[in-house]
Order: sequence, then C-alpha cells, then structure tokens
Amino acid sequence: MPAALAPLRPAREAPVMFQDQPIVRAGSVVVLRFYDIAHTIDVISAEALASAPTGAEDVSRPQLARAGQKAIAFPIPPVQLGLGTVELPLAGSSSRPEASARAYDFGVVSLALRFPVKDAPWPDFLALTNQVGHAAAAAAARTI
Repeated sequence: MPAALAPLRPAREAPVMFQDQPIVRAGSVVVLRFYDIAHTIDVISAEALASAPTGAEDVSRPQLARAGQKAIAFPIPPVQLGLGTVELPLAGSSSRPEASARAYDFGVVSLALRFPVKDAPWPDFLALTNQVGHAAAAAAARTI
C-alpha cells in the first residue's frame, strides 16, 4: 500500500498523571524583580544609610563565593536589605511574604518576595507558584 494511503495509527493516549506525585517538604517560591535605576550605585553609602537607626530591618553585604570560569562575577558585593513582611492578596486570601532588596554597584536593584513552603503536594505547590506570579504582576501593574 502506498505511504499516502497507509492506515492512520491510533492517537496516543494522554499521559497518565503519576499516582505518587512529589511533595515539596521544605522550600520557597520566590518572586524576583530587577530594576535598572542608575548608571552606578554607591553601595558603601547605601549600606551606611540603610544601617542608620531608621533604615532597613536587616542590612548585610553577602560574601560571594569565588566565581567559576563561566560564572557571572560581581567584584563588589551588593548590599542586601531585609524589608520585613509585606501583605500580598492571593486568590481570596492574604499572604505575608518576607521582602528583601539588593542594590548592585552597576545601578540595578532587585526586589524579592519569599513565600515559604512546607509539606506541599506538587499540585498545591504549582498552584501557589501561579497565584504568587499573578498577584505580584498585578501589584506591580498597579504601581506603574
């Protein structure tokens, strides 16, 4: 029989979900945003200002491990600021993730929201990831 007239093979069945899905025993969902705010940031002055009595809750200069050959290297460590908890509405409820910021000498500030996860079945972890992503995007859109 010519190939053009060969009978069609039955379609493959949809993949079966695993009966024993993974469980996230301990971890975090982290929302991370980067903002290019200047040509440079004086991280030493930023650290001093943030360490003042009315500054951030927690200020540190993480010591970065020596970068490998193909790694991105930061010759001047960023200033990390602990900003405490913030309230973020999630699908009919509210969550209070830990917020932090990092200021890099090349003019970038990163903001992170960390949602701790403990003993979450995989579908719940994925749902939280999606909720957090949508909520953070909506909050960012409201501020623009």
